[in-house]
This record gives sequence, C-alpha cells and structure tokens, in this order.
Amino acid sequence: MNYIRLIEVTNSQELTIIKLALNKENVEYRTLFEKTLQVADAYALGNNGAIIEVSENDFEKAKEILSELGIELDYNVQEDRFELVNIIDKVTRNLPIIGSLELAYRFLLLVCLSFMFLMLAILVNITRISKSDLVGHSWCVEEIIHEGKIIQPNTKAGFLISGFPEKCQEEISFENRQIILPGFETFPIRGQWKFNTDETLVISKITEFKDIYEGEYLIKTNLTGTMEFISDKTTIVISRNK
Repeated sequence: MNYIRLIEVTNSQELTIIKLALNKENVEYRTLFEKTLQVADAYALGNNGAIIEVSENDFEKAKEILSELGIELDYNVQEDRFELVNIIDKVTRNLPIIGSLELAYRFLLLVCLSFMFLMLAILVNITRISKSDLVGHSWCVEEIIHEGKIIQPNTKAGFLISGFPEKCQEEISFENRQIILPGFETFPIRGQWKFNTDETLVISKITEFKDIYEGEYLIKTNLTGTMEFISDKTTIVISRNK
C-alpha cells in the first residue's frame, strides 16, 4: 500500500485528536517518529514532530477530516522531505522477515547494513593488492603449487631490511626488472620479470629452477588480500607482509 504525507504534528494532544478522528472514519494511516514526539513534545520545534501519512485512497477523505477539526494542512512545508523514507518502506515491506518489522526498525536495519557494507568495502580496498603495489616491496609467499602439487621452498638466507629479518618465512620481491624468488635449499633465486599485458606477468632468465619459475603467469587478485600468479605449470600465491 502506498502512503501519502498528510501533516506533521508537533503536539502530542493534537496527534491524539487526529488519530481518533481518522480511526472513527476508518481511514488507513500510519505515524512516523511518534516516539520522538512523545519524548520531545513541545521541544520538537517542528523538525522532529510525528508525521501522519494516509493511504492514497483515503487522502482526500483525510483532508476533509482535518478541515472539519479546524486543522490547517502544512503544505508550505517541503512535502517530499520524507520521500526517502517512503521509498525505503516500499522496497523493504515485502522482504522476508524484515518486511514484518515496523518501518522504524527496517530503516535502522538498512542504515546499519549500509554502514557495514561501506566498512567492508573500505577494508577490502585496503587489503587488496594491485599491480602498482608490486614494485619496490617484498611480499609473503603463501603457497607454491607446481604441476598440481604443493612444494615447500626453503631459502637458506632470507632478505634483510635495515639488518632485521623479514616477517615472512618465504618472500618474493619485485625491483625494477629484477625478481627475487624463494630458493629450495639454496639462496634466493634471481631472474627478470615484466608485465606482458594488463593480466599477465612474464618471469624469465631464472638462475635456477627454471622449470618451476619461468613462464607467463595470469594475475588474479583476490578480495581476501592475496594475489595469485598462475602459469601452465606453477601457481604462486602472495600476500602482504604480516
């Protein structure tokens, strides 16, 4: 059912009189922010008053009832001030479970959900790795899969920054055109890299373990904060330094 704004009431006694009159004539209506009015009453100052809305079919009848009560309609006030509330009502009233709640609770729930989705979007944006982030940083190697099997790198000497060991057990580093990869009972493996297209990374001229590392890799960015490099033989999963 569609409702139309009838009047805003800033006095609880006047609200009671109007509701009794509408009930007597079987007018379909609802009130918004009535609890606010009950608390604020005379201190509502017209901005926090109760809003009476009536069904489209009863609108003309409701206007006549107010006229008989000697109450002037406040049509000089912006009538669409609560248009957003009405839109939310129409969208949410038929939703399962949520639709059975009062409009005020549906509105509050929608605001909370919107805030949660906004925070989630911000968090995902912070943790997400982009191609532009790769150069000039070292990244944790979460997993290396070669020909369908997980292999465990074991680099004899890790990278050092300012004399302190890195926080990751194994790392990968992109510097200019040079790439440094984890070793297998060896020192770090060095080679060259370049972006072949917007979606692929080429690793070449590897000093050791060419069969594992060399190739063209599809770049896949995950919302969980990891990035995958996927070639025909090898998949390398990286994340930010922990």
